[in-house]
Amino acid sequence: MNSNNGWSQIERILDIPVTIDSRQLKFPLLGGINNPQFSEVDLNNDGQQDLYFFDKIGNVSVTFVGDGNGNYTYTPEYATQFPKMSRIVLLRDYNGDGVQDIFTLDAESGGAGLQVHQGAYSNDTLTFQRLDLCCGFFNVIYYEANSGLINLLVPSTDYPAIEDLDRDGDLDILTFSQSGFTVDYFRNLSVERGFGLDSLHFVKEQDCWGGFAEIGLTTKIDLSDTSGDCANNLVGQEEKISQEKNPKHAGSTISVFDADADGDVEVYLGDISFDNISELTNAGDSAMAWMTAQDNQFPSYNAPVALTVFPASYFVDLDNDGLKDFIAASHSIGGTENYNSVWYYRNVGDADNLLLEFQTKSAFVEETIDLGSGSHPCFVDENADGLMDILVGNFSFFVEAGGRDSRLFLIRNTGSLTEPAFSLVDTNYLDFKQFNPTHYNFTPTFGDIDGDQDLDLIVGSESGSLFFAENEAGVGNPLVFGSIQTSYQSIDVGVGSSPVLADMDNDGLADLIVGERSGNLNYFHNGGSTGSPSFGSSPDDGFFGEVDVRDSNGFGGHSTPTLVQTNLDTFLVVG
Repeated sequence: MNSNNGWSQIERILDIPVTIDSRQLKFPLLGGINNPQFSEVDLNNDGQQDLYFFDKIGNVSVTFVGDGNGNYTYTPEYATQFPKMSRIVLLRDYNGDGVQDIFTLDAESGGAGLQVHQGAYSNDTLTFQRLDLCCGFFNVIYYEANSGLINLLVPSTDYPAIEDLDRDGDLDILTFSQSGFTVDYFRNLSVERGFGLDSLHFVKEQDCWGGFAEIGLTTKIDLSDTSGDCANNLVGQEEKISQEKNPKHAGSTISVFDADADGDVEVYLGDISFDNISELTNAGDSAMAWMTAQDNQFPSYNAPVALTVFPASYFVDLDNDGLKDFIAASHSIGGTENYNSVWYYRNVGDADNLLLEFQTKSAFVEETIDLGSGSHPCFVDENADGLMDILVGNFSFFVEAGGRDSRLFLIRNTGSLTEPAFSLVDTNYLDFKQFNPTHYNFTPTFGDIDGDQDLDLIVGSESGSLFFAENEAGVGNPLVFGSIQTSYQSIDVGVGSSPVLADMDNDGLADLIVGERSGNLNYFHNGGSTGSPSFGSSPDDGFFGEVDVRDSNGFGGHSTPTLVQTNLDTFLVVG
């Protein structure tokens, strides 16, 4: 895994069968899905549509090769060709060469605009090179204004639409204005000025495109009574509305699709404060959009999107029948659904009419091991059969009103030494869920803390304290734990304890190294004896090894230590 300033990317994955409830998963080790942003793509230049999504939790690219019949194979090797990206990713063919390019938020400048990466094939593998946009301080998309060139800003909370709106062959951009009420239309004049499709020349064509306004206080969208005008109740009231609008409403997603094949596009909106998608019907044309009708519980004729909270919408032909299907996925980081987070609707209409039929709330998620958010795995032979099993703690599944659903999960190895296979056999191991909501974000580790040669269980939590469960089974037997001790030896590292056991001073007693949210490591010396471990409530070294895994801005860190043993040495590895 690569990690740099919060960017992570899986480069290699093991092909190991995993079952849940006797059902073998298609993509078991994909890594979970929280905030996917979907795009169509041909990854291997075979002429078949493949699928890409960018998960902004972790800034991860995920790639699937399609067989042309709506079936997909998880192929992480193609994801390694995608560049470092942040928050917003759309794959669009801006230069008409038949190869998808990338539009993404410029993370290096703190979000000053959109980068563009041009796609090309190398040995039938899609690769990218950042486009030199020639102008301005940042290498991002600019638009022309009377005062000169201005970088085209897209708020990092939002998701823009990048499509050919005026039907001239080049790509235009829709994004919510800085006020958050109306949509700015940035028209690409590359074709009109004779540059062809291999250039990007933008002007701000309209600052209230479609004539509608999203105030954000309700799900209702304000529409204009007249084509070419802005919504009536917005005119002259921008400052008043800005003062009334709660700051938490500052976030919107927008996608467009010609649902009735009349040559213009309908609009599909999501708002940071609501769980719905609104469809706006366009009664205008490609030159002047005019939204005159709305479905605030889209699709109201089937199963309306109700995705807590802040959904974004994507049109991709998922089943390869030639019609664009519809996906609504969570766009908010934190405080949002993290399992039933990808709603898939199949388009059962025709080329002239969009007609959606709900399929599932957990597309792709249901085919992978997804334990909510924040998984913390460790390995142990739980049933003493000579095969390593996996115990996983999670941060939490999503629960309404700020609740918690954090547990330990036992994934048992049902294969062999040479051909491992796993099955989820316990979704609340040792009933750790009983400690919610005070304790959550469980981080388990095993070690012989009392010197009796078997493995005991230590579990960290968001509270900063530790749980301890003594293994009473003895060496070589399946694990059997006594009562669980909370607030073990009054140890508290603040927030987000993540423990590992190691005899750091070679005295024959296991010491504790505990990570925490601040990114440092805390060392607790075991000053007890065999059968009677003893630790101080405060660390003997609160900056152990001078480890600091905070990001470049000095925020977060969430240090998570583990031990890696080789034939010669034991290494302390910190994530």
